[in-house]
Amino acid sequence: LAKVGFIAEKTPATELQVGDVIESANGKSIQTWFDFEKIMSVSVNKSIALKVRRDTQELNLSVTPKHFEIPNDIDYVSKLQLEADARLLGSGTLEIAPWWNPVIGEMKEDGPAKKAGLMVGDTILAINDSPVMQWIDITRSIRSIKIPPIRFVKKERWWSDLNSPATIKICRFFWPDTAIVRDTAQAINILYQRGSETGIAVASPKISFAQRSNGTIESFPAIGISPTMKPDPKGFTYSMVSAGFMTVKMGKLILVTLHKLVTGKLSVKLLAGPVGIAQGSGSSFREGGAKQLVYYLALISVNLGVVNLIPFPLLDGGWLFIFLLYEFFAKKPVPQKIQERMMQAGLAALLALIVYITYNDLGRAFGYQTVDEAVQSESK
Repeated sequence: LAKVGFIAEKTPATELQVGDVIESANGKSIQTWFDFEKIMSVSVNKSIALKVRRDTQELNLSVTPKHFEIPNDIDYVSKLQLEADARLLGSGTLEIAPWWNPVIGEMKEDGPAKKAGLMVGDTILAINDSPVMQWIDITRSIRSIKIPPIRFVKKERWWSDLNSPATIKICRFFWPDTAIVRDTAQAINILYQRGSETGIAVASPKISFAQRSNGTIESFPAIGISPTMKPDPKGFTYSMVSAGFMTVKMGKLILVTLHKLVTGKLSVKLLAGPVGIAQGSGSSFREGGAKQLVYYLALISVNLGVVNLIPFPLLDGGWLFIFLLYEFFAKKPVPQKIQERMMQAGLAALLALIVYITYNDLGRAFGYQTVDEAVQSESK
């Protein structure tokens, strides 16, 4: 069923309405939203004849997709996927989105919804007395909740200042007597249906963070649920080509990041080692399940491949771009003693880097974040 759930303000499909069911496009039967997307994506500036069911009416409409401009304020993985789709499938868009029923399909094990007693398969009927017709209504209701600001509280004022439930992170390393505090977000009442019974769950949204493709960090309230979404049947060939495209783009991103680290445009405090990778893996799985974990591990794999090619002693890139190139042009190998000195210097530098990165990892693990960093993250 290809049912319209969202229409942007600047859509070229001005005749469509939320709730319309697209039954055919250019004479072809439409069974799923992906069937319609395939026609829409290859029809930039071309008219599409639609047969639409609106309530009890059968309407014949005409729409003309425009070229899709990928936004910069989305997370990097989503941006890569959109770029791959635009290259492989086409870039036509009507700036509309499908209707998702408000049925919980996935749930985070440690999320507020789980703690409130909600279960996979529950249908959300209302949030804070606001009726829910489709999934986007849930998103809008939760995102409208005001995010409490962070506060910095001295130890001697902990009990007097923390007069409401709060999330506390103590800076054990830099400021042992200071706590970074974020008050708990406003609780919401969720009316749900489970089978033939209805109930009310009370959940306190958790503050989540997402890094956008332009480098900014967005914070927003969430309760740890997502709808049931069937994957689009794009086929093996598309999947392989898309994976190759995304691998190349990830590699370019890593090179750009390395350049910014060398030139000082990015702080080396952002580097992560084994501890950070383990934390990131766990966080990826908790936030997005197995799919997000695979994306994360793929990024780590590409990262290791690119870093290993850096022309630095002890790395494969050192042998390829230093020793072998020297041997190619000089027609003789690098003297053994010089090789040993370069390898020793490279080992010392790598060990120092490992120690520093591990220090950063432990700092993030135990909350030794500076006040300036916390304020900067919050302002972003």
